[in-house]
Amino acid sequence: KLASGGQVILAVLGSGIGEVASAAANLGADKVVTVDNGALAHPLADVTALTLKAAAEAVGADTVVFAATSKGRDIAPRLAAAMDAAIASDVTEINDDGTLVRPMIAGNVFATVELLAPKKIISVRATAFEAASGSGAPVEALSVAPGTGAPLMYHWYVGATAPVALAVSVSSWPCPTVEPGRAMIVTTGAAGVSTDIVTISLVSRFARRQG
Repeated sequence: KLASGGQVILAVLGSGIGEVASAAANLGADKVVTVDNGALAHPLADVTALTLKAAAEAVGADTVVFAATSKGRDIAPRLAAAMDAAIASDVTEINDDGTLVRPMIAGNVFATVELLAPKKIISVRATAFEAASGSGAPVEALSVAPGTGAPLMYHWYVGATAPVALAVSVSSWPCPTVEPGRAMIVTTGAAGVSTDIVTISLVSRFARRQG
């Protein structure tokens, strides 16, 4: 519905993403584009947003759609700022006239909104839509460098010219976890709970007992 006769292009960003791109070709898109670079192995949201901006410009996209996951919610507003685009988040329905339905006030109200800007950023609740089907979409590697420059959150305000944060290492807690958006039960410590290793272990043990 959003494509309105245009192409649906799926973007895959990361490092060593050949197998992921091949799998993405069977998800119903008209084409898959990739940006494969070591700098995108563990990128911060600003880097991803600026890289997506360059990718969108390279393919001539005027609408970018995210799943409303924790990462999608982190990147989408940054991309909207970088592209000077209108944004609608947590969309649960797309009407035939192009308007979007999204929940408000903890789901007690559903608003129908229309994005009037030429460029649009949308995040959707994946569970509200049926999975697309398809196979054999062509895969194209884009000549796009990973995004660099001032952090988006400071760019217009203090004229920053260098990143204020960089990912220097990535580590994970040594136990199986899932993304909060997919978890049936989420356990968290309240304000004042210590973040030392003993407390984290206690919270983890409690969470496991919840199933």
